[in-house]
Amino acid sequence: MKKIQSCVLLFLCLVFPFQASSYAASIAGRDILDNGITLLHSEKTVLPIVTVVVAIKAGSVAESPGKSGLANLTADLLKEGTEGRSSKQISDAIEFVGGSLSTSGGSDFITVSLSVLKKDIELGFDLLSDVILNPAFRDDEIKRRKTSIKNSIISRRKNPTLSRQRHFMKQYSGNILTVGRLKAQRRPST
Repeated sequence: MKKIQSCVLLFLCLVFPFQASSYAASIAGRDILDNGITLLHSEKTVLPIVTVVVAIKAGSVAESPGKSGLANLTADLLKEGTEGRSSKQISDAIEFVGGSLSTSGGSDFITVSLSVLKKDIELGFDLLSDVILNPAFRDDEIKRRKTSIKNSIISRRKNPTLSRQRHFMKQYSGNILTVGRLKAQRRPST
């Protein structure tokens, strides 16, 4: 019986990796540009919509101790104005053409996402590159976002479900999940 299980396991390990990689290859092409940027691309011609997601390796796991939340704050602030455009100008421009431009901070990456009609791709790329390359990081916006984030944290602490989850993590695993990384804490001896 063990011999049959081993053969089945070996078969699955040999067959499925090839299927997965060939499946992934059919979804998107992959090119490495001269500047080292990895470009994943896929064409779907059903709708005249262009969607671009730029992933910047600057997520919360890259934050130094004492700087927790910086990646998320940075992502939030990218759309809040550039050197040449206000937040309202960015928002008005993308909404006028029925597109969307969003940012988010995650564990591994900060992402900037764009979705526009093909006919509006020039404006879309102009806004996308402006947000990524020329963020203003104005003091008033930084203060406003920090206040908003602090209020969100206070709200989460008052949420009974999240409070129970945090208590469970402390009691049973000896760890507290912090933004982007695991911070080890010793369990009290009993």
